[in-house]
Amino acid sequence: KLSVTGYGAATKGQMLKMVQSLLATRELPRSDDAIDALAIAICHHHSGRLRTIISRAPASVRG
Repeated sequence: KLSVTGYGAATKGQMLKMVQSLLATRELPRSDDAIDALAIAICHHHSGRLRTIISRAPASVRG
């Protein structure tokens, strides 16, 4: 929840709205489990991008 919405105690409705916004779509599955799966996929995508950015940074920046 924190990774997708920026708020760890986000409601299902808030998750739905943010997933909808991030995927730029009006229609999403109605199942809470499907929304959770999409949120997990978004989180995975974001973490992969972050790892790529960090790996390309100079060693002095990475610590």
